[in-house]
Amino acid sequence: MTMERLHRGRNPLPAVLPSASLPDLGLDFKRWMPGLEDVHTGALQAAALCGGLLAAEPNLLSGGWQLQLAVAAALCMAEGSEMLDSSFHEGTVDFFRRYEQYCTDAVAQRLFPEFRSLRAWHFRYVLGSWHSDQDLAWSRANVSQEFRKPDAIGETTKMVKYKPFNDKGVSVQDGLRFYDDQRATMPRILDYGGVCGAVSKFGASCCQAFGVAAMPVGQPGHCAMIWRAPGGRQSMGFPGWSFDDV
Repeated sequence: MTMERLHRGRNPLPAVLPSASLPDLGLDFKRWMPGLEDVHTGALQAAALCGGLLAAEPNLLSGGWQLQLAVAAALCMAEGSEMLDSSFHEGTVDFFRRYEQYCTDAVAQRLFPEFRSLRAWHFRYVLGSWHSDQDLAWSRANVSQEFRKPDAIGETTKMVKYKPFNDKGVSVQDGLRFYDDQRATMPRILDYGGVCGAVSKFGASCCQAFGVAAMPVGQPGHCAMIWRAPGGRQSMGFPGWSFDDV
């Protein structure tokens, strides 16, 4: 099972905030073809992001992992806010700044070494985390020591208490009421617990915080998590489920 096959399920992305201004194309889209502007918003935002990155880093087109990462940022931007799930982060995600942050983290060796060998398609499943940049930084600081290695990071799902009801008796099926009407941030999931959805999203974001491609996987009556283990091996990160279940 590969990330490419799982992409058919359209992994949701967080809200986006373009750092670069969209170009004035001199065209009145709404007048000559109603609705076309909305259809192409994601593509225009992706183009603006690419322009902003190239302006900031003129040597980007010389290649290397930074170019692959930039393409991944554009892929995330192109998918746009239609993939929004605002339950897991506060505010918006700026993919220009997220690109810069991952570059900084890679140079500072805060990410696992294999990060630099990834291609754009896998980087998309790193940059596309549902959680905020602050939550990703929190994850790097708070992941248990036993899971802070490339072949174990996907087991961070074990850090979350499996709880169908919170301490006040509110069901996890009641959405954010389970979290006292607060966003399901990483520290909050760790504090409150949750069931398969929260567990899988926590594990995926822990992986992404260390530069490992990962995504939650929706299943009938369940949510699992898949992550890219060393050497490109795809692994499930939620106990009791195999690839046959995906």
